[in-house]
Amino acid sequence: MLSKLFHSFVGLSFEFKEHTITSCGVVSILLAATFAISCYAWFIKKPTRSTPPLPPGPRALPLVGNILSVEPNLHRYFAKLSQIYGPIFKFYLGRKLCIVIGSPSLAKQVLKEHDVVFANRDPSAAASVLTYGGKSIGASPEWPKLRQVLVRETMSNTSLNSSSAIRRQAV
Repeated sequence: MLSKLFHSFVGLSFEFKEHTITSCGVVSILLAATFAISCYAWFIKKPTRSTPPLPPGPRALPLVGNILSVEPNLHRYFAKLSQIYGPIFKFYLGRKLCIVIGSPSLAKQVLKEHDVVFANRDPSAAASVLTYGGKSIGASPEWPKLRQVLVRETMSNTSLNSSSAIRRQAV
């Protein structure tokens, strides 16, 4: 039954006065209409976003981002970009979005006053290497307990008095 329906659709031809439109013409018209509607939806009618807009920044290439435009002196390059785009701008390192804050007062506001809001930043690669992927003692949940034991056992008055002779010999 489906094959009969398909053959009847493919074999369609419409006649308009002296012109005949075959199934190939119908498919072409449907593709052109789909393309026109897509262009309208993409360029003219902008979709509403549920996320707030990103700050301005230089245009990025699809896979490499802005890596190809980075200059050797990164701080001077960011200063030049902050003069163009303002004190806060976006910058893509590959496919990773970075928000650059080029003003000391804004950096203080973000990192000190609103630190809870911006605490979801990714850990840096250096911090990940130094803590063995977050598995060192300082990054573990047991660290506060270990610090309390250290302070209570080794820094108490009795332990400091008992080791005072050893410390005097060292000095």
